[in-house]
Amino acid sequence: MRTIQTQVQINGDRILSVPLLKNIAEETYQVVIVMNLAIFKVEYVDKIM
Repeated sequence: MRTIQTQVQINGDRILSVPLLKNIAEETYQVVIVMNLAIFKVEYVDKIM
């Protein structure tokens, strides 16, 4: 079992496409989808190194 976390955009066609890494084999998988709204909080951080 693998856990993959990604962000997707749902358009008017309601088709979900998820790009996968090349090391995922072509096979039949059981997939569970958990959907949360993506909320972005942008913070500006200025660090001097």
